[in-house]
Amino acid sequence: MKQFLTLLVAVTLLLPLSANNHPEAMEPCCNGSPDSSITNSLTSEETTSAVALKMMTLLNGQWENMVYPFEVQNDGNKMPLEGAFLRYEFRADGSYVKTLGCKSSRINSSGSWSVSNDGNHLLLYEDCDKAPLKAKIKYIELDELVLEQALVSGEPQFCTGKKDFFFAKR
Repeated sequence: MKQFLTLLVAVTLLLPLSANNHPEAMEPCCNGSPDSSITNSLTSEETTSAVALKMMTLLNGQWENMVYPFEVQNDGNKMPLEGAFLRYEFRADGSYVKTLGCKSSRINSSGSWSVSNDGNHLLLYEDCDKAPLKAKIKYIELDELVLEQALVSGEPQFCTGKKDFFFAKR
């Protein structure tokens, strides 16, 4: 009898340890899904890498701004430019081309691009810059994109403060 009780206590103590070593042996939660602690055991690097990769896939292609992209002031200092445009082309090889301007002037810049690990920011590295220009990805779905950013240019008429830019995929 004493041996039986000893065996029963040992099995009772070892059984939970066995289930912890084999999560698939654990019973599902009350909603029928696996224990959330299993899915949360992924490292944040693995999770964010997948998010960043998905975002890069969505961004790949040519995007054209759908509204007037530059600043306008009612005091006459910055009047609307005829034929104003802003375009990005994000290539699968990690390079990009930004083209902006108006009917009478055009500026091209290029460099490399990536997405932050959390997938929330677009990072643009112009060829001559070490620090990236950062744009917040506020919305992206199918052929629509909204970036929050400030445009920086050597031409004052093409510079903006931080604002939302609405793009359509071409």
